[in-house]
Amino acid sequence: FGIVAKRQEQRLREMARLQAIHETGARLTHDLKNMLQSLFALISIAQQKETEAVPLLRRQLPQLTQRIELTLAKLKAPQQETATSLRPLSAWWDRLRLRYQNAAIEWQCEQPALDLPVPEAMLDFVADNLIVNVLNKRQREPGLVIRVTLTAPPVNLIVCDNGTAVSDELARDILRTVVLSEDGLGVGLYQAARWASQQGYELTLSKNEAGAVCFSLVQEGVT
Repeated sequence: FGIVAKRQEQRLREMARLQAIHETGARLTHDLKNMLQSLFALISIAQQKETEAVPLLRRQLPQLTQRIELTLAKLKAPQQETATSLRPLSAWWDRLRLRYQNAAIEWQCEQPALDLPVPEAMLDFVADNLIVNVLNKRQREPGLVIRVTLTAPPVNLIVCDNGTAVSDELARDILRTVVLSEDGLGVGLYQAARWASQQGYELTLSKNEAGAVCFSLVQEGVT
């Protein structure tokens, strides 16, 4: 009986490890897709505004290239991506705003604990998914106002837009399972919600009405 129990325990550990690698690979693949979308957006801006192209590309391309290289490295060894890398909240916030400085987003930072260490990779994944999704929404709803707000402690990142509400069916399932949508909305957010939960955060659709749609990432158990 002892040998059988040990084999079952080993099998469960291996299954958990394979599941973690699978989820990590799925997250990184989705993150890479978001970065490629950002690259295409940069190219489009450069083509439309040639006089602004050089300084824009000088600021954005090195950071974007570094992120793509890091993601490709993690795809080669996805089990290493589960390790938590902490960064001061202020540094993470500055890097986030820099990535989207040309996206016409309103940024608000309300007295955050700037030296608070936060899990950089997870916050990047969640924030990028929220922001890319709402930028895609702006393509369908021109003139959409996007606001990103940060408060701490506890860490509370809120991404809001003033567009149409998420349908009731999608709102019910969007963070609980993989759903079909116009631009892949449910896949990345489902992965983001799972990873956030594993890191002690909760991702919710905190407000959902016409003119006010908000997703919130909140650190749990901190006051």
